[in-house]
Amino acid sequence: MSKLSAGQAIRFAKDILNAAKHYSEFANPTTVPKPIWGKEVSRYLQRLDIYNAKIVRSLLLSCAKYRKKDMLLVVKACETLTIRHSIISGRRSNELEKAYATIARELHDSEIDIWTLLSEQLTPYAQTDRQVQENFVLYSSERVSKKWRTVLICLNEYISTGETSVNDSREVEIEHILPQKPSKRVIKEVGLDLKELSEYARKIGNLTLLSEKLNRSASNSPFSEKRRALCKSEIALNKEICEWDSSIWGAEEIETRSRLLAERATLVWQWPPRKSEAKE
Repeated sequence: MSKLSAGQAIRFAKDILNAAKHYSEFANPTTVPKPIWGKEVSRYLQRLDIYNAKIVRSLLLSCAKYRKKDMLLVVKACETLTIRHSIISGRRSNELEKAYATIARELHDSEIDIWTLLSEQLTPYAQTDRQVQENFVLYSSERVSKKWRTVLICLNEYISTGETSVNDSREVEIEHILPQKPSKRVIKEVGLDLKELSEYARKIGNLTLLSEKLNRSASNSPFSEKRRALCKSEIALNKEICEWDSSIWGAEEIETRSRLLAERATLVWQWPPRKSEAKE
């Protein structure tokens, strides 16, 4: 610092201050009263925070300094990689550290095409669409994490209108269409033994989103009754289930919907990023 001129010292201090402001938003996106990067980027930052994707922050800081106009493209790419690589495929996020660091270093060169840079560095970690779909249908969990609830919200957003979208995971609860604690009526309706019921109840194709009130009313009812509660919901995922061409909800229906959601996931989190999203 002693070798810096007064002007250089001032610029250095300004750089530190700007970096601190940006990092604060990247690390705590839900507490920023007026997002620096706008509402759309802020939504991606909030989801990255839910996914615990701290590893992307060095890249975002570099983008904030050298490629401000490309921030939306970069946060979209970071979310897509996080979903495909870490959330759906269950791979360790630290595998991405070297690639993110390389991109962060290269961004200072204004001649480098950012879309090409992202694609070249991150494609080896993105998993193919087939791999993503295969891993997606394998999802099984007794308790659904906030990360996977957010995944369902994004899948719902993809097919929803403005009136049927869900903007906050706190607005909804996870509903198991085939109940986790089935009644005798449910067991009789689907024709599965208790072990099979437990297995299929945990699959991604058996999950949807419901408001707390509707969730309580649906409870452990068989599909023949629960369908009425789903049909009252404005959530797009439920409108889709309401129109399902089946009077029961069993193994075949859950497997079919798991594949449907898996295919949709590769459309929502498409890789590589659309080149049209890169700013000229």
